[in-house]
Amino acid sequence: MSALRPKNSFALLFMGSCLVSSLASAQTILIVPLERTDSSSMKESNSSYTCPSDKVLTGRMHTGDENGQTTYQCASLEAIDADTLAPISGTIRIEAQNWSGNIKESSGTWYNAPAGMVLIGRAHDGDENGNTRYRPARITLNGRAIEIIDSKTSGDIKESSGTWFKTETRQVMTGRMHKGDENKYTQYKSGTMRVTGSASSAPQAEGSGSTQTAPDAKAPAPQKTQTTPPGKTATPGSAPAPH
Repeated sequence: MSALRPKNSFALLFMGSCLVSSLASAQTILIVPLERTDSSSMKESNSSYTCPSDKVLTGRMHTGDENGQTTYQCASLEAIDADTLAPISGTIRIEAQNWSGNIKESSGTWYNAPAGMVLIGRAHDGDENGNTRYRPARITLNGRAIEIIDSKTSGDIKESSGTWFKTETRQVMTGRMHKGDENKYTQYKSGTMRVTGSASSAPQAEGSGSTQTAPDAKAPAPQKTQTTPPGKTATPGSAPAPH
């Protein structure tokens, strides 16, 4: 039996080495924007917009007051290897969820998409004292959930200025806040989608997502963003927001 011990020890060492090697080479998969397109412009008051079924929100622009025009940017998605940037095959699903509850537009209240979700739509009624709703979507790759990493908050953007907010190359929209009238400021949150090893959980109920009222303190310094030239106009996908 003693003659077998070195072989068993070598086998255990070899197996341990393989396990460490396997863990070290674990692949990190990201889901990132592929092709970005702009919606048609729409009157802000009493508007409701949802990205086409194969896209998520990556940008927004508004000019003027509540009777001015709003345009959204949506993007299709692809899965890539985080290190090599090589495309990863698989099925990406964008599962639209219920609209959020009402948020008074001028209140400075943040809407943040629930865990494992991003934004695909927004609706607004009336002027700055009217209500805004958001529509999140659950994103999966072959049934595997995502988590948001590298979350960023934009700097202040004057709502009426006609200034585009567009996410960075690998990021999508996850939240938004506005405080005051159209001459005050809007901020956006964005993040990168990383695929996890766990299966997606059940859909969220009506009014899902978290809200947080922004303090009166000065907003954070602007994050650097990459502006993507507008693509061809996409036919807006719309779904009426519940009242």
